[in-house]
Amino acid sequence: MFDSIANYFSRHNSVRKVAENPATAAELLLLIHLGFADGKHTPSETAAFSKIAEQQFGVSPDALPDVIQYLYDYGYETTTGQAAALFGELAPDRRIALIENLMTIAAADNHVDADEVALIHRIAAILGVPSQEVERIYNTVKGRA
Repeated sequence: MFDSIANYFSRHNSVRKVAENPATAAELLLLIHLGFADGKHTPSETAAFSKIAEQQFGVSPDALPDVIQYLYDYGYETTTGQAAALFGELAPDRRIALIENLMTIAAADNHVDADEVALIHRIAAILGVPSQEVERIYNTVKGRA
């Protein structure tokens, strides 16, 4: 019983952390948008998203459905451009990390689709990340796959 109570509070704590940090919410929304950019969402993309959410944002796999539901409920009208615009004031390394995360999800299924590339380049342009940097990130991520 105590485990289920602890699990409940852990899940809701993750939702609260995302809700209180617009940049985190925006980044997770962008990662979700990318997952559907090519019209299909694979288990490997889901696994990559889950790993990023846990390692970089502290969102456990158990809490992820609640966080996604929160993002759907409160961010469903947020466009990719609006979400990316929240990063304009962040440090360059944070913007680069976002592009790396996007590319990691795009490459998770061992195929980076043209629609995924277009979305990543669009986000990079909004963030002021040069296309050469996007290509460098792509080659780095591809080398890890």
